[in-house]
Amino acid sequence: MRKVRDLGWKHLDLLKEIGNIGASHAATSLSTILNKRIELKIPSVRIIPFAEMNDVMRNSLSPRLIFA
Repeated sequence: MRKVRDLGWKHLDLLKEIGNIGASHAATSLSTILNKRIELKIPSVRIIPFAEMNDVMRNSLSPRLIFA
């Protein structure tokens, strides 16, 4: 098994794509429910230590997708 710090750009791109697909499905459902257009931004991917997650989540208003 690989360590998280060993992930390359292809792996990070794959995680970004998975998050994008999930967010797109959620936005489509929300758009249907509200009958409003929903706009999404392309997500970014950062690998951070688990111990820092609380600080990162608290200091940002941006939505987050977390893989544990």
